[in-house]
Amino acid sequence: MVTYNRVLLYYLLITLLLYVDQLSKNYFVQKQFVGFLSWFNFELAFNTGSAFSLAIPLFITVGLGVVVGLAFLLAPTSAKFRKLALSQQAVFALITAGIIGNSIDRIAYGKVIDFIHISIWPIFNLADTYLTIGVIIVIAYHLFFAKHKS
Repeated sequence: MVTYNRVLLYYLLITLLLYVDQLSKNYFVQKQFVGFLSWFNFELAFNTGSAFSLAIPLFITVGLGVVVGLAFLLAPTSAKFRKLALSQQAVFALITAGIIGNSIDRIAYGKVIDFIHISIWPIFNLADTYLTIGVIIVIAYHLFFAKHKS
């Protein structure tokens, strides 16, 4: 029963994160915002490249997004995944929601809707944030906390 509840929680977290991502993108497409701080603004942009507007063909970014997103969606069927701590599963949910959130945009519009602009960084969205935070946590975990086999 615990496994079932954790799998359900995993999918509910992904659904909630996707809902907030898509709702925020829709909101900023409908509204015109002007910056309110010199270093932080809401500025609508459409990213036709891949991460950080790199020029990678659409079929590659959509294809990779779908394949990786499906892998993370199917992860709870793996016995190894079910043995992970709840916090580790939540990190996978962040990564999954980030991949799927931007893949939805690419499939529906042929581009990703971005709206968060911090002056030292390219414009991004919540899905980018989920993905970046998730990947940073995974890297930090493996660098500093995982027991390495010698």
